[in-house]
Amino acid sequence: EEEMLERGLREHVPQDIANSVWAFVTAGISTPAVLQLVEQEVQQRGVACFKSQELANLVWAFAKADKSSYDMNAFAIFVEADLMQRDLRMFMPQELSNIVWAYATAGTKSERLFNAIEAEILQRGLGRFKSQEMANVAWGFAKSQHDAPRLFDSIQTELLTARQLQQFIPQELSNLLWSYAKLGYASTSLFRSLSGEMLRRGLSTFKTQELSNAVWAHATTGLGSDRLFVAVEEEALSRGLKAFSPQDLANMVWAFGKADHVAVLLFENMKAEFDVIRDECGS
Repeated sequence: EEEMLERGLREHVPQDIANSVWAFVTAGISTPAVLQLVEQEVQQRGVACFKSQELANLVWAFAKADKSSYDMNAFAIFVEADLMQRDLRMFMPQELSNIVWAYATAGTKSERLFNAIEAEILQRGLGRFKSQEMANVAWGFAKSQHDAPRLFDSIQTELLTARQLQQFIPQELSNLLWSYAKLGYASTSLFRSLSGEMLRRGLSTFKTQELSNAVWAHATTGLGSDRLFVAVEEEALSRGLKAFSPQDLANMVWAFGKADHVAVLLFENMKAEFDVIRDECGS
């Protein structure tokens, strides 16, 4: 990192620049100084000299970096202008997925770009999209609150007719439920299949956020699943409430209330936890 900052990037080819910032961010050692240096170099050279994979890796890395220390919005807008001039047929599914994820994560709204990516995905179909790529696309559109009913219909059809849900990791199943609920595209058949897969494999491998997102999605859409709510409640009791972040716990409690799911023991445990906190604060 120090050598990069000292020597600059003029001697680096675009692939090296993209790979370097990707590596730094993946390793968790990126700094605002490195990101600023890369952004300046890209602006000086122009985005056109970066291949599709390199460009996708760049925006992914900028979005993955700590947003509290670097705002990528200006860079995202700069890159978008170039993306809109490109033939998206030349982008691999992972590249399209990474771009959607990056813009959604950064909070950079782009109606034109998302419309273009949606059109490209609908044109080529989802057959070559891996489970992670499909889930990330759905999550990115939902996170950006970008309406895309045809795209989500296509994803649902792919999920219900052409995919083995065993291929999806817990985060992907949870993100799909959350995404469909967020945009109001949920269907009974899809939610029954996704929650059924969660129950089939058991909930021990699901993170607390994934559990709370799953019940939140069912409660938000009104597509309740008694078996899932009972299973999540039992898993929460098994792990203990301290395993949940305040946000995850709040979402889960809201979902139980919204769905009229009676969780007496869970709420008694919560009351006991709050009593302890109250006593500690009062002492």
